[in-house]
Amino acid sequence: IIAAIRENRPPAVTGEDGRLAKSVKATVAEAIRPLADEINRIGVQIAATTAAEEVIAQTARKGAPYEEQLVQLLQLRAAAMGAAVHHVGPDNRAGDILLDFDDTSVAAGLCVVVEARDRTTPMGRKAIASTAANAMSERDATFALYVSRTPAGLAAEIGEWAEGSCDGGRWIATTHEHLLVAIRFALLLHRMDQAERDRDVVDAHAVAEQVERIRTALRRVSTVKRHA
Repeated sequence: IIAAIRENRPPAVTGEDGRLAKSVKATVAEAIRPLADEINRIGVQIAATTAAEEVIAQTARKGAPYEEQLVQLLQLRAAAMGAAVHHVGPDNRAGDILLDFDDTSVAAGLCVVVEARDRTTPMGRKAIASTAANAMSERDATFALYVSRTPAGLAAEIGEWAEGSCDGGRWIATTHEHLLVAIRFALLLHRMDQAERDRDVVDAHAVAEQVERIRTALRRVSTVKRHA
């Protein structure tokens, strides 16, 4: 040490490469090693989870949680309309949810199949009509609702609301926020069809005017949101 001081250099014990410095570095490294290992483990776990979520987001499994969300919503709301809610999607056949209106409801005989989609690939009228027809045939339904979680799942020709018909019956394509409106609209159309068949005392012309007002309002909402 005295020789090191005379030569104006740090002694071997306390210098940067001295025994003391090496001992301190080794002690600190040993002390923080468990923390470093834990940080590395958490980092690997987060990376794996993120990768798995990205894969799921690009596959059909992405739709399952959205189906469950719709089931919970419909179980709360559709019961008040006299409909029994059945989650049939897990069997991997066409159609995800069934709304079955019993004979005591205002829409006796109506069976609505719901296709729940959480995708960003836009679907047009032809594809939706084909999907609706398959779902109605598979589930013995008389009406189909094609519900996209976001507007990104519907083509420009659909917007946020479109109606059509196929061999199985009528269908409506819309977004999640208009789902309950679509169900009520299906009830109204069903009642109109019944009135036409039964030649009831219902003023079908007046009801038709109300239906057209609803359609116009929905188109205006879509236009305003698109411009906004």
